Amino acid sequence: MLRELLDAGDIDAEAAEKAKEKFRQLHDALVDTLENDKRLMAKAKQLNMQLGEEKARVDIAAKNAAADAAAVASGLPTLLPAADPSTAVDMLREDAEQAEAEATLCLDRERMLALEVSELQRQRDEFRKQLEDAEAEHAEAGGLTNSHLFSLTLQAVRRRLSQNPLVGIPLHLTP
Repeated sequence: MLRELLDAGDIDAEAAEKAKEKFRQLHDALVDTLENDKRLMAKAKQLNMQLGEEKARVDIAAKNAAADAAAVASGLPTLLPAADPSTAVDMLREDAEQAEAEATLCLDRERMLALEVSELQRQRDEFRKQLEDAEAEHAEAGGLTNSHLFSLTLQAVRRRLSQNPLVGIPLHLTP
């Protein structure tokens, strides 16, 4: 078209060159704009796909949260969803092992306390017997006063306590 205008003499060579340069600039700008448009459309598609994936994750998380909330409200135990099922199994196994170890410790402690209670009851019975024996001796002696009997009983109880390492509580009795 410029050649026709130039041949017809409607424009001179310098104006034709300026028009060509302007056309090249406009053409380059159009090509750049189209390339940017393609790139932006590809990026928009990629972001749209990521948005869909994130929406799906959020929906799953919301469903799990609702299920957990319902389970908590009903008093049922809940499990947080694990990325890998074997991880959840490992966590459950560790929890079970820990609970078993705690139960074993509790049973051992219960046995020790039962033995201690039994030993303390035996000692109590022995002290009662000593007291009864002392009272019987007093009755046989006839001439001992109550304070003397109390003193003898107290000495016997203290002697017995000093021989027993389990009972370290000081005994303060007054007549």
